[in-house]
Amino acid sequence: MTADVPEPAIAQLAMSVPDMARALRFAVDGLGFRSAGGRYAAGERVSAIQGLPDVACCMWWLIGSQPFVQLELFQYASPPPAARPDNWRPSDVGYTRLTVAVPDLAATLGRLAAAGLTVESPIILGGAARACVADPSGTLVELIEDPALRGGRPALRAVGATVPALQPAVAFFRDTLGLSEVPPTTLHPPEAEALFGLPDAGRQLVALRGGDVLLELACYEQPPSRPRRPGWCLNDVGLLNVALGYRDWEEFRAAYDRVLAAGHRAETEPLGPGGVFDVAYCTGPDGFSVELLYVPLSSDAALGFVAEEDQMARPPARRR
Repeated sequence: MTADVPEPAIAQLAMSVPDMARALRFAVDGLGFRSAGGRYAAGERVSAIQGLPDVACCMWWLIGSQPFVQLELFQYASPPPAARPDNWRPSDVGYTRLTVAVPDLAATLGRLAAAGLTVESPIILGGAARACVADPSGTLVELIEDPALRGGRPALRAVGATVPALQPAVAFFRDTLGLSEVPPTTLHPPEAEALFGLPDAGRQLVALRGGDVLLELACYEQPPSRPRRPGWCLNDVGLLNVALGYRDWEEFRAAYDRVLAAGHRAETEPLGPGGVFDVAYCTGPDGFSVELLYVPLSSDAALGFVAEEDQMARPPARRR
């Protein structure tokens, strides 16, 4: 984080999934996240925000033990998303994996195995038991045991991203957006690569903090990174983007202005202060999408930051 840029929170990790029902069973029944509701989204405004043609999708929100942090799932009817290539590796360019802390790793792995998912053998690394599993869409999800989690619910700890060069990515995420750099082995020393199917990997890693979640930028020398497939689209199956969450609209607007001043692109302009929420999808170096998301506390339930069973006590917010 630079001295004059406040650290934002990583408030959302978004995924494109081919089968919403299977994705929800994995996250809710398998990992222990709670449903925070969903909706159908389509039309010109949604297409403009995401920079995609003719968007029609179902979206769903899931929350764990952290306030103002959620998983956002999209199942697109249009444009049709491409599946992940069969030869994909986590050393290939793009957002690559999630790290989720769970209160009881053995119980979680048992539920996932019962659902027919293949789980890598757990290991002890950095004092914590951890394992890796591919979700039903093929996205890597690392699980780390943390018995201290409140309420027995999981927590999003990190999202991984493979970049072709560290300097432009660090300049975007740290200097422009304000994430704070932390020691790179805070969560993942080099030997953790074996969990992700890269036991002999050679990589450089920069870890950036946004509130309670890390963004880990990795640049691989071995195996060498491969670019995204020709014709890659934002809504292709897998991790779609990260969202930086703002409670103050002026901070949200300042982040948007810095993105443009640094020469990057935003799909739409902010709507202005005083609304229920505001949003701008931005594109940084090498096609990495970052959503800037303004959500006042009064809109948490409407925007999927409150579990469905807890929403009855909250009055509905005016939709924008």
